[in-house]
Amino acid sequence: MGHPSEHVLKTIPFVRDRVTSPCDICFRAKQTRHSFPLSDNKALAMFDLVHLDLWGPYQTVSTSGAKSFLTIVDDFSCAVWIYLLMDKKEVYAQFMSFIAMVQCQFSKKIQRVQSDNGTEFFGLKKYFHHHGIIFETSCVGTPQQNGRVERKHRHILNIARALRFQGNLPIQFWGECILTAGYLINRTPSKILDGKTPFEMLYNQAPRYDNIRIFGCLCYAHNQRTKGDKFASRSRKCIFLGHPFGKKGWRLFDLETSEIFISRDVKFFENIFPFFDSNARSTPNISLDDTLHIPSTEVFELTYDTPPYPEALSSTPPIASTVPASVQPPTSEATHAAPDSPLIEVPLRRSERTKLPSVKLKDYVTHTVLPQRPPASHSNQQLSSGNPFPITHYITCDKFSSKHVQFLAAVTSGREPRTFREAMSDPGWRQAMQTEIKALEDNGTWELTALPSGKKALGSRWVYKIKYHADGRIERLKARLVVLGNHQVEDEEVYMKCPPGFSVSSNQVCRLRKSLYGLKQAPRCWFAKLVAALHAYGLRWRFGAQVAAPHCGSTNQIPK
Repeated sequence: MGHPSEHVLKTIPFVRDRVTSPCDICFRAKQTRHSFPLSDNKALAMFDLVHLDLWGPYQTVSTSGAKSFLTIVDDFSCAVWIYLLMDKKEVYAQFMSFIAMVQCQFSKKIQRVQSDNGTEFFGLKKYFHHHGIIFETSCVGTPQQNGRVERKHRHILNIARALRFQGNLPIQFWGECILTAGYLINRTPSKILDGKTPFEMLYNQAPRYDNIRIFGCLCYAHNQRTKGDKFASRSRKCIFLGHPFGKKGWRLFDLETSEIFISRDVKFFENIFPFFDSNARSTPNISLDDTLHIPSTEVFELTYDTPPYPEALSSTPPIASTVPASVQPPTSEATHAAPDSPLIEVPLRRSERTKLPSVKLKDYVTHTVLPQRPPASHSNQQLSSGNPFPITHYITCDKFSSKHVQFLAAVTSGREPRTFREAMSDPGWRQAMQTEIKALEDNGTWELTALPSGKKALGSRWVYKIKYHADGRIERLKARLVVLGNHQVEDEEVYMKCPPGFSVSSNQVCRLRKSLYGLKQAPRCWFAKLVAALHAYGLRWRFGAQVAAPHCGSTNQIPK
């Protein structure tokens, strides 16, 4: 019958025996958890019972460097205290400061502390035992026994999400949202408190609301850093990030310098939210004359078997904003050309300004551009005329050998580009970048994949170098792709954005399979390759020596 319950067995006619002993099979097959009755363990006074819990670590570090936060809830007043933490080890120090605050500000002693079985709270056991505080923990896998603070976490996160969505803030501001949520909860009436606020339960007076502003709104703070400059801006354009503890002011984020500071001289515009204006935040206001226009077909395509992106072309490449990428709101991805788009020359606009020698260098002989080279012989009158002739007109290369003259001419004729846009204007450098990408592809350095949730892709840049022969002739143009490894996180798989100038579909990145220049492990990989090559020629490292010594039995010859 499949071990039905005793009540069901009584309704079956042919079953007459009564169950007198526990059925082991029934317990093993059908036992469930007991229901959780309403707790009658209520505190009768403030700080008789406090609840602790740790939230995190979160996948994104906050603007203050925090990864998690500690929540403390007073059972009697429902007041909440939130501490942002960079590491779980800070729990002990933060709770000690909370106990000192309770004793000093409220002249109270904590009677009982309740938490889950988190290891971060075990360091407090010795202190609780020494001071007579009862430490209660919930059963393993039973968060319902610490329900007061668990529900408070949901309350905090609900409000924090609403604050972030209201201002369209980047996720790095989650810590500011959490702190502001705690500030507002303590000043919000509660049904549990018969319409009173936790603030009123603590201080026996109603809270003030005249200092509350809309989170994430536009505001202008008085600029006190003019340093006597009468024409400097007297204001700083900011967004409102909450109320600092212990200061009569507002916490602000400067939209130009990306600095978080506190000010009391602030003018608010609570109907404007700067981070909603994604276009203005993602691209600086640059005039067309100052921008190098690169056609949309000037974008290379990686040679992977991926479907081409829809043929919607952007007129100009994206330009980095003055606001750091870590706090930019997301913007739409620029689309790119089809894989078979031809390469075309980039038209450069030549300046029409008249070049004049600098006034500061009027007392010196400078290398000023002249229409033609003066004759080799110069009279004393020409030398003392005061005209700023180039200094090369007064020196000669007659003493140099012919090879050295050729070398100097070759070295000075080549110029290495300093920016990607400058390199794109030269077909030789474009070919060098294509050669580098093909070499990396053939080596299996990366594979294209979608960026996993919670992961960040590192950026990259091009480094250009002209390689010369011994006689000064140009050997080749070298373009090297370097990863921005300063943002690399230890023990995390490395994802890299597509190299500048090469594009695939907007949601794909390069998952690195081998090391690239710029990664933190690149020197170690290079050294391992060197050691393997030396071992192939019979060399072994001698500990304590500065060089590799040949092995006794080696017969291999090292190539010259």
